[in-house]
Amino acid sequence: MSKQSLPLIGATSTCEVAPLAREPLSADSAAEPAGVFKALSDPVRLRLLSLVASRVGAQACVCELSEAFDLTQLSQLLRIATPETVAP
Repeated sequence: MSKQSLPLIGATSTCEVAPLAREPLSADSAAEPAGVFKALSDPVRLRLLSLVASRVGAQACVCELSEAFDLTQLSQLLRIATPETVAP
């Protein structure tokens, strides 16, 4: 497949840019939320978070979670999900 330039139709020399509503994230400030999104990108982890967050006070007993997950899977998720790894 060859690379070819496509002509710009109706292009002008000036670009109309919408004004900023707020400052975009810097590379450093994007790193922390990116880690959170990466951790939640797994459907099982997202489901675990949802189950805990749906409880009053956002607290759930392991016995409640074990009904929804395989015990081996749950054990690994809880080992990884310490307060230091899930809280900013």
